[in-house]
Amino acid sequence: GTLTNWQTVSKSIQRLKAISAQMETGFDGLTKKERLGMEREHAKLHASLNGIAEMGGTPDLLFVIDTNKEALAVAEANKLGIPVIGILDTNSAPEGIDYPIPGNDDAARAIGLYCDLIARSALDGMAAQMGSAGVDIGELVDAPVEEILDVVETSKEVEEETPESVGTKPTLFSEAPSEKDDLKKITGVGPKLEEAMNKLGIYQFAQVASWTNDEIMWVDDSLSVKGRIERDDWVGQVSELIKG
Repeated sequence: GTLTNWQTVSKSIQRLKAISAQMETGFDGLTKKERLGMEREHAKLHASLNGIAEMGGTPDLLFVIDTNKEALAVAEANKLGIPVIGILDTNSAPEGIDYPIPGNDDAARAIGLYCDLIARSALDGMAAQMGSAGVDIGELVDAPVEEILDVVETSKEVEEETPESVGTKPTLFSEAPSEKDDLKKITGVGPKLEEAMNKLGIYQFAQVASWTNDEIMWVDDSLSVKGRIERDDWVGQVSELIKG
């Protein structure tokens, strides 16, 4: 009843957050019995609601791996008009599933793959929407970019010891050229990612426009951007920037 009773569930989530906040600030003014009761209530709410505490509302889409085991969730989604993506094994029926995907729903590796793909798709969609709205995604994603910079610095230190494992190294500048392009004009590239690209020796649109598939793989691996170059079509973007 999580979806169909969301109004009630959301009140319980608010209660969980309120208790959590009070526990962080302390139990001043409460008796030992009151503190114990609050701790027990928090433990109960945390166990049942912590996984959905930040959901914010009913979802726009439901992704289900075992449609037989999660039949109630599918039924609730159907009742509320929420589209359902479902992994259908040989013992699963397609009724109630808007987007059926044939597949194994009980192998650990398969389940891990499904979850990874759906999570990446959601993040890619959010990034594309934010990028089209003019949001500088590179500015928002601070932690991953810091990891990118660490990877770049480390790769330079061990370059002679560690062979290139992915793709082909493109033509790079050994030092900053006199004419540099604003790489932040590429969707998804913020100041820190631009700095990481500069550290690799990438300064101009012409460099990016000339990359082959193997060179894209090398840069993607070196920056640890996990396929962003192809997803956001950097080569196509800079080609248009050069023309315009």
